[in-house]
Amino acid sequence: MSKTKVSIIVCYFGKFPNYMDLFIRSCSFNSDYNWLIFTDNQQTSEILIPNITFIYLEFSDFQKLIKKRINEKCICPAPYKICDYRPAFGLLFSDFLQDSEYWGFCDLDMLFGDLNKYLAKPIKEKYDKIYNHGHLTLMRNITKVNEAFMLPFSSIEYKYVFSHKDSFGFDEKRGINQIFKEYKFHTFTEDTFADIYPPSVSVPLKQINRENHPNQSFIWEEGKVYRIINDKKEFDEYSYIHLQKRPFIKHNSDLLTCKSFYINPFSFGKRDMNYLYPDLKRKMNHSRMKNIYSSVIYKYHLIINWILYNKRPARRIY
Repeated sequence: MSKTKVSIIVCYFGKFPNYMDLFIRSCSFNSDYNWLIFTDNQQTSEILIPNITFIYLEFSDFQKLIKKRINEKCICPAPYKICDYRPAFGLLFSDFLQDSEYWGFCDLDMLFGDLNKYLAKPIKEKYDKIYNHGHLTLMRNITKVNEAFMLPFSSIEYKYVFSHKDSFGFDEKRGINQIFKEYKFHTFTEDTFADIYPPSVSVPLKQINRENHPNQSFIWEEGKVYRIINDKKEFDEYSYIHLQKRPFIKHNSDLLTCKSFYINPFSFGKRDMNYLYPDLKRKMNHSRMKNIYSSVIYKYHLIINWILYNKRPARRIY
């Protein structure tokens, strides 16, 4: 692997999202960033992009790696639990990161814009962590940062998280973000991305510091992500767009060669003003119920954690 500033790790088992090819195309425009995709999906040999490397890995081998590098008592019963282990990727995959100044992790339900425009400066200034959200997080490749997930802190610690089958959101505010805050690591937290609110059948921004507009749309154009307001009279740019929990209709193959396409609520291509997709809306409502269930389970573990370790649950910091 050639030397690179940033290596972004993805662990994904099973069938890829149906817009994986668009994800890959958006990665290809960011030549200073290298993606390492560990997967059991064998339909990758035809994908030849210089800054994307597919490494075949069975899920059972990933489980063995966790037990070998961290602890025999670690539990990762299924791929849904991987997110809790992402802050440990610097340790788990250290053999692949020797030439990287930064390593990171990201989701696949996203399209990248011009990352260097927003991240070159914090990388140059050697921030310990860049971004506070699990859809993309970068970590400085030094020992104290790579092992930060093991530090004791005011909430549920890694030993408890890694020994239970439930998901804890340890890769975000419930875990690694709180650790970095309490130990005063140097963190870049500016939200330069477009995080789309998942339960909606339109495309509103989720960030509280961004104003939504009734007539807004998003477009990917030659390696950049834009929001267009009032029919191209105004626009702003983002480092990437995160399309969390959105099922997309299969797109036409010509999008892989065209210069630009719209990012609609459930489709890519020409601008689609028809937001009424009843089957997709039902799927999104189901996703919202799963989030509520996850929150209840987490509160249960906070109580158990308090009983076992006489530790009060940490207050939310965001």
